[in-house]
Amino acid sequence: MGRKRRTFIGRSGSELRCLPFTRGAYRDYADRLISDWPAAYYGENLNKLKEVKRRYDPENFFHFEQSIPLA
Repeated sequence: MGRKRRTFIGRSGSELRCLPFTRGAYRDYADRLISDWPAAYYGENLNKLKEVKRRYDPENFFHFEQSIPLA
């Protein structure tokens, strides 16, 4: 993607995030531009999901760029 497009998308996203109905993330969409993506994706369930991840996948075998972090 070209620099102009990334800049446009970044600016548009910043302007839209101030609206009350645009908080969080789309289901099943990994948006790399969300700075606090764990909270946006998992909300209040994040701590429990981390516990489950540590218990059942301590070696982090099932991972991707924005999967539930071990720590």
